[in-house]
Amino acid sequence: MMMTLAIQLEESTRNVLAERAARQHISLEEFARRLLIDEAAICNAETISAMDDIEHHRNLVGPFHSVNDLMRDLNA
Repeated sequence: MMMTLAIQLEESTRNVLAERAARQHISLEEFARRLLIDEAAICNAETISAMDDIEHHRNLVGPFHSVNDLMRDLNA
């Protein structure tokens, strides 16, 4: 299901984006959609580090047998 997202841009920003879209022979809407999808897929350094830790079984805690055990560890 497609949704509509309205954003406000400075005219100069809109013009730059429109020029870049035109160079790719796509609409400004399609250009913005692709940028958002690409940007959303990029993980920050902290997330990448956490994923690497999980893959290499480092810095893992748990298992927790109760919510109290989990909260005790989180608050430590």
